[in-house]
Amino acid sequence: MSHEEIRVYGYVKGLPSEGYIALLNGLEGSLFQMDCLEHEGDTLNVEYEGPFFLIDDFLETLLPLLPDTAEGRMDYIDHHAWEMVRYTIEGREVRSKNINLNSVLEKYHQE
Repeated sequence: MSHEEIRVYGYVKGLPSEGYIALLNGLEGSLFQMDCLEHEGDTLNVEYEGPFFLIDDFLETLLPLLPDTAEGRMDYIDHHAWEMVRYTIEGREVRSKNINLNSVLEKYHQE
């Protein structure tokens, strides 16, 4: 079995440099993989593949650091459970939606 059971891809626009530093400090010492984060300008990019990703801890640390104008999206894919959750971020609020992975992949089978 692959060790890349969890994949997380996404971005958040509006995170200032001091917010990024605070995010790293807030996650330091946890089981979080820092090398999956990249900050350019005011955009945080997340690209992770591995055995686990503490999405709730990540969002709990990130959201208070965001301005009201922040926006973003992250897809959390669990290959073992065969499910995907899409997180939509607006300011300091986050919504989540379960997405059927079979539906997402169906369009590729028809091409």
